[in-house]
Amino acid sequence: MALSRRAQVYIFAALVICVLLYSLYAESASASGVGRKYRKCAELKRELPRAVDYAVRDGWLDPDVLSVFSMKFSEYATAENEKVGFAYAVLFGGSFYGSINECSGCELIIYYSNGTASVVPNNRSYYLNSSEVSGFEIVFNGRNYSLLPESEPGVRSFCYSENRNDLQINFE
Repeated sequence: MALSRRAQVYIFAALVICVLLYSLYAESASASGVGRKYRKCAELKRELPRAVDYAVRDGWLDPDVLSVFSMKFSEYATAENEKVGFAYAVLFGGSFYGSINECSGCELIIYYSNGTASVVPNNRSYYLNSSEVSGFEIVFNGRNYSLLPESEPGVRSFCYSENRNDLQINFE
């Protein structure tokens, strides 16, 4: 049974209206904030390696580039009064770079090769010779996460986001 030209136009118009309604609904759902906080951790996971690649210059790690990245990403992640915290560590070219940002409820500990350790204040970055560091650990909600990359070059990150008492942790 062949459809008349008029019926084909009505079917096409109905499809267009359905697509428009779906796009409006999908847009309002993301604008309401559902899932928005969780995307910040995914964005850190995607952008951190890019920042590290940019920070590598002539075989050495430029800590200023990573400091700016930490500051800008922290501003971006908390711009909507979201509860997002992150920390990361980079080993490259004999250098260690560690950073913790907006991580309330986190305790970050640097273990030094000489056997000492220190608790790191929030919103700080550290740039050391990698031979001076034997561990870099974050404690969050009673769990320990080792942020020291296993080999050089290496990057490890920790990010958490909280959305209406629903806590998501991203650790790589």
